[in-house]
Amino acid sequence: MDESLKKKTESNEDGNGPADASKSRDSNDDTAENRSVFGLTETQDLGPADPQLTQDFEFDPDGTSVYGSKPLVSKGVARVAVPGYRILGELGRGAMGVVYKAKQELADRTVALKVMLNSDHARPEEVARFQVEAQSAARLQHPNIVQIYEVGQTGDMPYFTLEYVEGGTLSRKISKQMLTGEQAAKMLLTLASAIAYAHGRGVIHRDLKPANILLAADGTPKIADFGLARRTDDVSHLTVDGTILGTPSYMSPEQAAGDQAAIGPLSDVYTLGAIMYELLVGRPPFKAATAWEVIRQVRTAEPTPPSTLQPGVARDLETICLKCLQKETSKRYGSAQLLAEDLERHLKNEPILARPIGSVERLVRLCRRYPREARLIGLVAALLMVMAVGASITAYQISLQRDQIKTQRDVIATEKGISDERLVTYRDTVSQLANQAPNLLDDAPLGAGTRQEFLRLISQILDRSDETAALGPSLQWGHEAVALRQGDLLLTQGAEELSRSDRGKEGREKLQKADEQFAHAVRLAKEVYDEHPVEKSKAAANYASAVSRSATCALVRGKPFGEIVPLHKLAINLREESLAAAKEGANVEEIAGRKAELGVVLFRYAEFLLKEQARDPVRYVTKANDTAVTAADNLRQAIQELPASAKNRPRARQDLGLTLKTMAATAISLGLEEEAKAAYSESITVLTELCKEYPNYYSYRRLLVGSANAYGDYLLSKGVEPSLIEQQYAIAMHDLKRTLDEPELRAIQHGENGLAMQYYRTGIVALLGGDAANAKLLFERCALLREMAWRDTMLDGEAAANLDLAITQRIEFMLAKARSGQTEVAIEHAQWLHERAERLVREGGNNDGLAGGFPANRLFLQAASAFGIAADFLPASEQPGSIARALISIKRSFDTGFNDANYLRHDPDLAPLQKLEEYQKLISTTFPSL
Repeated sequence: MDESLKKKTESNEDGNGPADASKSRDSNDDTAENRSVFGLTETQDLGPADPQLTQDFEFDPDGTSVYGSKPLVSKGVARVAVPGYRILGELGRGAMGVVYKAKQELADRTVALKVMLNSDHARPEEVARFQVEAQSAARLQHPNIVQIYEVGQTGDMPYFTLEYVEGGTLSRKISKQMLTGEQAAKMLLTLASAIAYAHGRGVIHRDLKPANILLAADGTPKIADFGLARRTDDVSHLTVDGTILGTPSYMSPEQAAGDQAAIGPLSDVYTLGAIMYELLVGRPPFKAATAWEVIRQVRTAEPTPPSTLQPGVARDLETICLKCLQKETSKRYGSAQLLAEDLERHLKNEPILARPIGSVERLVRLCRRYPREARLIGLVAALLMVMAVGASITAYQISLQRDQIKTQRDVIATEKGISDERLVTYRDTVSQLANQAPNLLDDAPLGAGTRQEFLRLISQILDRSDETAALGPSLQWGHEAVALRQGDLLLTQGAEELSRSDRGKEGREKLQKADEQFAHAVRLAKEVYDEHPVEKSKAAANYASAVSRSATCALVRGKPFGEIVPLHKLAINLREESLAAAKEGANVEEIAGRKAELGVVLFRYAEFLLKEQARDPVRYVTKANDTAVTAADNLRQAIQELPASAKNRPRARQDLGLTLKTMAATAISLGLEEEAKAAYSESITVLTELCKEYPNYYSYRRLLVGSANAYGDYLLSKGVEPSLIEQQYAIAMHDLKRTLDEPELRAIQHGENGLAMQYYRTGIVALLGGDAANAKLLFERCALLREMAWRDTMLDGEAAANLDLAITQRIEFMLAKARSGQTEVAIEHAQWLHERAERLVREGGNNDGLAGGFPANRLFLQAASAFGIAADFLPASEQPGSIARALISIKRSFDTGFNDANYLRHDPDLAPLQKLEEYQKLISTTFPSL
């Protein structure tokens, strides 16, 4: 496993890379954030219609799946042969199945043919789920549900065939043009009726979404993909409690909580409401940068009313939609049929049952239904109105004069008291607005543009506030809070765009603006710090928070080392001063909170020094280790002193887990093996306890996965007993399997601590333990997930637009293919990497050019790994050629600057070469000192 691959995700994983500033928080809160490294929030709809699509591709005339001119069906993947069917091409892949476009010869019709991959090695529950999908669809015969034609098995491979629907998905349709309110109501009426039919036959879908709704040529919707369906009479407990099933933006709160007992027909009703929401406003009710954040919003946040985003949405449709989206199942429609009936009432201009209507609205509805009678009644009403108006005006004028006299007398009597009261109210209101309103952004499901508009509005209110109203430091702190959050948004956007070669200029501009916002926040915080000594603890804390953000932004912008270090030191000094001032007040909880904040800034400084250790390895690593130890001590004390009910106590425990992981890394760099093991063990213990206490806080699980994997990787590099390594990887696998072992969450199955890498790690441990058969199965599962990730990346835009991710995904895909014995594909990609590296050398010198963040020497090294692994699977006659290629690539990596002796000796991907005399001789010749 290449360390450069790990570093790409670790910076985000632990909240210390470019994404570190993206989390909004209080202006005086500088603790480490929970962040997901997993990427997309939901499965993307990528192509034309397919009943079981995971992703779709175009087909050329002879049926080969292509993207542009490049075959998407890998050469190393054999096509299946099912009697009676002629394969036309591949439509898509899931974690267990492949879907083909096929011709059913006897019936002479085009169908979607789904077959199960690796059925001989699949777990019983995986086979059962494949069978449930076929059985669930087979039970349903409805014009708005994709029909199943045949269920069978050829050899050991189960399969079934489905109706092929050619009109595209609802997701693709609404991405091009939104539906009108009436069209949306009709669409939902059709879908709700079909789901009511399915519920009546004992089938719950559990994964409804626009991408699973196919459109016939005439626009008729058909519900597809019953891969996560469950029968109401099923008592097999196929899905264990705690497992999350579905697509985050559309899953119900009970699905997001993994509460299998609570998932039922009303979960589908919720999802129909989520689909309706998207049809009305153009996006799902909850959407965020990470799947974890979406899941959290689904469970805790209320959806923004559709009319807020689209003012033209009819009140009835909004009411129906929001009733479906109630968190509590008892507050939703009692069934999909009741939902369909209310939609039908709306379309007929009848009162809906979701809310009572007043007499005026009832009259309006009657007028709409009976327009001729309404005109006649209107004429009569107009005559009566004219008669009544004259008398009403006279009575009103007399009453108005009397009220005006009384009001003037009351105003004179109370004017002084009101003035004093207004000043107090004004001061309190502006203070609350300044300090609390920006915090509302932390949990609000708002897009970046909406957040910026909200922050600008608050800033305008503060600008117009009367500075003579004795507001104290609240006004400056309000401006500071706004500036910090504006900077956070710009920093996140800028860092993301900077990683793309086609958006580099825009990224740099946003980072510059973020830096300006943080600098403004620093100035405001310093003014309060200098001018209001009475509130020294809070003033110093806010000042430190602004300085910390500036340090993060400076790092992302590539500022010189000498500019960043003083910022870290200033933040630490301010946190120490804030703690000292808090001790004078003797508030135990505040003192503990300030200790936790000090621990976090020390932790970040340690992380920074560790990353900069190349400047002076001994000095910087030693300083990083000492700083991390002090950080951990402060966090431990804070955790002990904070009340169990304190809101910041779980975060302090999380920060301690991250700090201990950094302590382990510094100890490893210093050669302190026992200290490293102790730090890793404590980190895992702390995070494990958090996961047990907060089982549905997925960010804690993610951090636990990261620490367990880091410890396992360390033990692997030391060549310890495989069973000890497996123990750590098993911790990570347990939490991953609980939340990520579903095809629809594949977008968050990748990355250094995703499910794909976990299969890869455990596969290596299985090899070390001599279990080659199990290792091959694990590598095949990894390869499948890696292939989907790489294809998704290529579809998102190859090379220039997202080269960094494309190269990373290609390497991971290549190694997984090599490990699973699919040598032709692996060698093809290895050759591409070698040639790419040679081109970099020609164009930029030995090691000046980068391909997606990878220098030429790393690309050579990865190619060598694949050539070496593939050689073990090749026929004897072809092995020498692959070994020769590997040694050439290794030599070229040395020529272009690679000299990491520990990596050359211990990395498991080089294991096939490490046993060769030629490899050892090459290393000893090139590096005599090794």
